[in-house]
Amino acid sequence: MVNRIWQYHFGKGIVETPSNFGANGLEPTHPELLDWLASRFVEEKWSIKTMHRLILNSSTYRQSCKSQDSSVQKRDPDNRLLSRFRRKRLEGEIVRDAILATSGRLNFDRGGPPVFPPIPQEMEVVGNRVRWDTSPQPECSKRSIYIHQRRMLNYPFLKIFDAPVLNATCSRRRSSVTVLQPLAMYDSEFVNDEAKFFANRIARESDAERTEQIRHAFRIALGRDPSDAEVARSAEFMKSKDSPEDALVGMCRVLYNTSEFLYVD
Repeated sequence: MVNRIWQYHFGKGIVETPSNFGANGLEPTHPELLDWLASRFVEEKWSIKTMHRLILNSSTYRQSCKSQDSSVQKRDPDNRLLSRFRRKRLEGEIVRDAILATSGRLNFDRGGPPVFPPIPQEMEVVGNRVRWDTSPQPECSKRSIYIHQRRMLNYPFLKIFDAPVLNATCSRRRSSVTVLQPLAMYDSEFVNDEAKFFANRIARESDAERTEQIRHAFRIALGRDPSDAEVARSAEFMKSKDSPEDALVGMCRVLYNTSEFLYVD
């Protein structure tokens, strides 16, 4: 169990074959650490929350993915020794939730029945059979954990970002890089709609001055202030648009597509 918790936070477990600790599995990279974590897990009365807190507060987790020593990359190219943080992309469910959170439409209600978010129109009807009816707002903007799961129909946005299918076990998610991912982030109906809500939020929460709008958008999407160069480039990009509304929507869409928005490093 502690190996799987570690795997969730670092992308790989201390044992990289989480369902096989036997002779045919891979050996742990840090066996003493694995034993110590397992002992702490028992001592803390099997508290998963305690293990999350322990790992997240460790200096190992709080490292940057950028190594200060160039020779380390050569000696440990796969980062098995954890000399730096292993950059990982957010899971599809978290990408969707992050987009809804920035647009201000994420519904934090807990519990209740599953929800049915909008799916592409071409997938709604097959023959004479309707795949599902979209839940009304704000229910369909609940967190992705509440999305209805159907073996014969995976929610397309999550599937593109490697959400596991339900007809097979998944001990470790794969993390692919495909052409469909940037297409979904730049021109899918879901992202285009949320970019408009994000832009409306920026216009509502900041004044009409373009520089302040850019700074506010960066704070919401990336959790930091932009540099002067980023402000200048963003302003230049917004000048190329036909209207102030299109300019703001376009900038919000660009922020959605940054590596900083999609990756933990």
